[in-house]
Amino acid sequence: MNICTLFFSIMCINIISLVPSSAANKKLEARPVVFFKSAAVEKSLEFVDLWERWNKIVQQQSQNQIGMPERESSYSAFDKAQHNVWLKVEAITASIAKRLGAGAVVQVTNRLNSNDVDYNGNSDDILYYVDPSYDITNEVIEQLNKEYLAAK
Repeated sequence: MNICTLFFSIMCINIISLVPSSAANKKLEARPVVFFKSAAVEKSLEFVDLWERWNKIVQQQSQNQIGMPERESSYSAFDKAQHNVWLKVEAITASIAKRLGAGAVVQVTNRLNSNDVDYNGNSDDILYYVDPSYDITNEVIEQLNKEYLAAK
C-alpha cells in the first residue's frame, strides 16, 4: 500500500465517522430549529444604556472635558460590557432553545431577503421565509431586560 492509498483510506474513515447514523438523523429531524434576530439586542435596555453612556463620554471628549486616556479606558470598559451582554444573550438563547426542545438556534442579521447584501456583495444569513412561531427573539430580549432590571 503506497502513501496515497493509505492517506485516502484514513480520510474515508474520518469522513464516514462524521456522517451521523440514520437514528441520529431521525432524532435531529424531529427537533425544530429556532431563530434569533441579533439586531434586536441593540434595542435591549442594557445595550441602550451602554450606548447612552458611551455617547456621553464621546461628547465630553469632544468638548475637551476628558482626555484621550480616559476615553480609551472608557472604551475598553464599554467593549467589555458589550461582550458581557452578548454572553448573556448566548446563555439566554441556549436556555430557551433547550426548553423548547430545539435542535439548533440560527442567529440572523437584518438581511432577510436576497436584495439585502452588504457592501462587499455578501449575502449570508438570507432567509426567504421564517415561521414566526420559531422566532425566539422577543423572548430572548424580554429575559435579557428582566435580568438587567433585576441587577440594577
